[in-house]
Amino acid sequence: MVCRLANLGDYHAARGKATRNRPNTLKSFGRGVAISHVIYWDGKLTLMNVASRGMMIARSEVPRPMAVTYAERAKWQQIAKAFLDRTGIVLTAMEAENIEIADLGLSEFEQTGLALVVYINTERVCAKELILLPHQTCPEHLHPPVNGQPGKEETFRCRWGEVYLYVSGEATPNPKAKPPKGREHAYTVWHEIVLKPGEQYTIMPETWHWFQAGPQGAVVSEFSTRSTDENDIFTDKDIQRAPTFVR
Repeated sequence: MVCRLANLGDYHAARGKATRNRPNTLKSFGRGVAISHVIYWDGKLTLMNVASRGMMIARSEVPRPMAVTYAERAKWQQIAKAFLDRTGIVLTAMEAENIEIADLGLSEFEQTGLALVVYINTERVCAKELILLPHQTCPEHLHPPVNGQPGKEETFRCRWGEVYLYVSGEATPNPKAKPPKGREHAYTVWHEIVLKPGEQYTIMPETWHWFQAGPQGAVVSEFSTRSTDENDIFTDKDIQRAPTFVR
């Protein structure tokens, strides 16, 4: 029996949090058709039936959520490298090749996301460079305890440009930053710290925070305890920390 999705709303309702590697279990979908899994395949949504032992029974015409292409990643890596060059920060060829483009699953990289260079991340210490485009925002999140260890403590030191950092505390009147359009609901802390080159601020564990670059963009050095970014908790539930790239 074939079941097709009627519209994008049905697609989102069926998809839930399914991914190619971790399908979502459903009780039923439309007209009483029992659906056990929702997976992605070749960019289409595929529905699978338990009774058919995994046989594909339907493919919708709705493409899967957008991800950054490898060509786009290469472009943003080059731009991030140019920011670092402007700052006077030298990378090895391998470091430049491995600049992380954190799209956060939103496909809004110029508005929400950042580029990162990880120099070291051991059981005790971590050092990174964070590169932001003009007015680009790293969204609100905190670093929770992991395996009995406290959440990450981190110090941000501005190297180039200007950064507007927001943490828990008394809200600052007339803040300089504005949340990305359409995602205002996911920004709840408004105590503002403005960082210019040579200035730094330490964020204690389990502190809600977010930051945005000024009109030129920004380069920020991060020094911290061990980083476990995959465990970060974001206010915006649409965010997926692990990057996804497509051809």
